[in-house]
Amino acid sequence: MFEQCYLNTIDTTVKELEDGSLFVITGDIEAMWRRDSAAQVHHYLPAPARYEAIYNMIRRVLQKQVRSINQEPFDKAFTD
Repeated sequence: MFEQCYLNTIDTTVKELEDGSLFVITGDIEAMWRRDSAAQVHHYLPAPARYEAIYNMIRRVLQKQVRSINQEPFDKAFTD
């Protein structure tokens, strides 16, 4: 049961985009809110040391957030 719930965020809200980045759908509209997307992957932070796939997921989500900050520093959310 725990494994199914733990991986649910990855299965239902993380989407790979054409540029290789990851987009985290954070609500009922398809937008990636910076604060909410960070919160959705926060519970995976203990795992990257043991699982390279989770390390890569977190890295790619952070890359997407950094790109959005560089493009529009005052926006709180963006679409894919």
